Amino acid sequence: MADLFTLAGILALVHGFFGLVFLVSFSGCIAVLLNFAKRSLKTLKMFVRGMTISIWVTSFSGLITYIFYRAPGAESAKNRLLAGDFPWLHNVVFEFKEHVGMFPPVIMLVATVFVWHYGDSVFTDKKTRNMLLGLLTLSFLITLLVFGLGAMVTKVESV
Repeated sequence: MADLFTLAGILALVHGFFGLVFLVSFSGCIAVLLNFAKRSLKTLKMFVRGMTISIWVTSFSGLITYIFYRAPGAESAKNRLLAGDFPWLHNVVFEFKEHVGMFPPVIMLVATVFVWHYGDSVFTDKKTRNMLLGLLTLSFLITLLVFGLGAMVTKVESV
């Protein structure tokens, strides 16, 4: 519990919270695009903007948290992980997650520009709507993968 009020702990909370905002915003986008909710461009823009901002905050707070993870010295999470029973968690899983985790912010930036450019045609043109659904879903699935890998690493060795 004492780790909660350190800078690394606060960054980890911000990282997780905005990741949750991203996931909830995705469900809002899907509800609007698949006509489970009122089709409103204003609402769709709000949810896409929420996804974009939250994934950028999630990514950058994660990158800042890596400073603590990779700190010099034997007591850093990275060095404890490498010295432990599962060094492959850093060498394979964490390195993969660290790089792949930078794709969703870029994808969401493209999706945001897409919504602003095409406007109401995301509701009327099937190809346009499917392209947007594809971008949002790709970003969502990559984020879920990265979150799952992060949880796996954190279960063994937390920052």
